[in-house]
Amino acid sequence: MLLVPLTAVPSQLVTTILNGQSVSLSIYQLGFPSQQVLYIDVTANGAAIATCRKCRAFSGLTTDAPPFVLLDARYQPFEGDFLFLDTQGVGLDPQYSGFGTNGRWQLLYFTPEDLAALGDPTEQAAAA
Repeated sequence: MLLVPLTAVPSQLVTTILNGQSVSLSIYQLGFPSQQVLYIDVTANGAAIATCRKCRAFSGLTTDAPPFVLLDARYQPFEGDFLFLDTQGVGLDPQYSGFGTNGRWQLLYFTPEDLAALGDPTEQAAAA
């Protein structure tokens, strides 16, 4: 599991190498001021993996199914997945103002080995 560094801005592009893949993450805010929501686009090796995916947070409670970003995109040619963790354990969806090194919401990348150690998240989500 790796921490993907984010900054506290409403729109950002993060490019990095993850598990040998050239990855671009575009995180942006959409909506009216009182109802703004963060979304993420994931591109790997030049191929769109997920677009306009709503950013959901995980509280860390074992009773909650983790809302992995790419859970229903496993057929795409990408190894691993992402998860926004609410470090306060509440599970509120991320807000850009809470990003940063010591921010409330952390974006984590899970390798295929990490996911295997957790068990099949697809089955966990179906059971929730």
